[in-house]
Amino acid sequence: EDLENTGNWEAPDTEGRANLTDLAKAWIKKATADFSNETLPQHLEDEADFEDYFFPGPVCFDACTFQQDANFTGAGFAEGASFQHAKFMSELRMDRASYINRLKFSCAEVAGNAHFHQLEVDGISYFEKCKFSGNTDFTMSKLGHIEFDWSIFESDTFFDSTVFEGDASFRGVQLKNWTNFGGSHFMHRSYFESTRFDGFVTFNGAQFDHEASFVGAHSS
Repeated sequence: EDLENTGNWEAPDTEGRANLTDLAKAWIKKATADFSNETLPQHLEDEADFEDYFFPGPVCFDACTFQQDANFTGAGFAEGASFQHAKFMSELRMDRASYINRLKFSCAEVAGNAHFHQLEVDGISYFEKCKFSGNTDFTMSKLGHIEFDWSIFESDTFFDSTVFEGDASFRGVQLKNWTNFGGSHFMHRSYFESTRFDGFVTFNGAQFDHEASFVGAHSS
């Protein structure tokens, strides 16, 4: 805020476009939020409430265990975030959260419902080898390149009206209950190779602009 008030946050370039100043870039670099610990993983006993919080620098929750609800509703991540190997023992809320650069969620586990309604990721998302035990909702999200390979969705899963702006990979994914891709839009290539649809699945009204591969996919 001080940098903004003193006019040191942004400066116009030769074409008049606003860019971050060197002071602003240095502040962001030091604004890293690292909640991980390689030798002693963090256990967050109380509810983690980051609703509408803005993270200006990189964020790391790798291997953290959230014992209570984790609320990131409306949070903004200017330099991306990593939740790899994190465990959410209750509800996870990321509705309307926005990520710039990338979101790393590989090998994470969510015991309760996972809310990603209207999530926006301007970059790459990694959700490989995750386990979602409760209902999982990506309804009306806008996602860049995203990989869900070999993840397991135990309960109802919703991707209705989701826009996939980059390649979308669901290779080897297990969808064990109701799955809804109705009205979704795949703007680039999509891969459902060896995907298991164990429950009812619908792609009603879905739009595929490029190649969609379902080689080896099967439903019960």
